[in-house]
Amino acid sequence: MKHLPNLITVLRILLIPVFVSLLIRGNDTYALGVLVAAGLSDALDGFIARTWGFKTRLGEYLDPIADKLLFTTSFVTLAVLNMIPAWVAIAIVGRDVLIGITALALMGFINIRTYHLRPSVLGKTATVLQVLTILTVLSGLKGKRPLCLFWSDCCSDRYIRVALHIPGDKDIISLDNEILSYNYKMI
Repeated sequence: MKHLPNLITVLRILLIPVFVSLLIRGNDTYALGVLVAAGLSDALDGFIARTWGFKTRLGEYLDPIADKLLFTTSFVTLAVLNMIPAWVAIAIVGRDVLIGITALALMGFINIRTYHLRPSVLGKTATVLQVLTILTVLSGLKGKRPLCLFWSDCCSDRYIRVALHIPGDKDIISLDNEILSYNYKMI
């Protein structure tokens, strides 16, 4: 019973190929349903782990890996199907790769047996914005969505620039204008 949250997480990972298959076949509504089911399973496994004290080290690593797999697969598939611009998927996947490389580099400096992963507020915010973007695209609101939702598409690039202290306000303004013009083309 202690591993119930981990089993739910594994089931969420197994939903990823179903989600991709539905998207490829053009069943956006069913794909949206699978995505919602995956989101609910994410909430459920976390609730069970915290409420019943079923937290495990495996779950501490497996849950964020399942989330990253789902989001990466979602954005890459949406980009391949031309449902979102390719640069959005590249920015989001690139951000995740950068975070992964940083985490691997830090493993040499931390004791993995005593270190506990804790999501940051910024990470949770980025996740919420990514979920909103995917839900907006799959719900068929592509050209009707509020501009504020599409801003989540450029958050990854902005966070990378801030984290690495890369100057480029002109690039960011240009990127913002590109997003706005892309939105208007879709309406």
